[in-house]
Amino acid sequence: MTDTYTCAACSGTFTKGWSDEEQAAAAKELFGTIPVTEMVTVCDDCFKEMEERRRVAEGIPLEAFRDGRDPFATRPIPNDE
Repeated sequence: MTDTYTCAACSGTFTKGWSDEEQAAAAKELFGTIPVTEMVTVCDDCFKEMEERRRVAEGIPLEAFRDGRDPFATRPIPNDE
């Protein structure tokens, strides 16, 4: 196991903050049944930028994130059947 990864979005090299098992569990929680083999790893900054673009595209106001709420958690994830 390597302690670094390359971000699929920005190509930066980063130190892993989670084990592969923790990363797989987090991915399942966020993205449901999409196979991990169909996912890529991105750094925190790129993930936050992607989530912001998603928020804007879906028309979710920034206020929806206040008080620790996650408005994405209530929306169905495509292919999550």
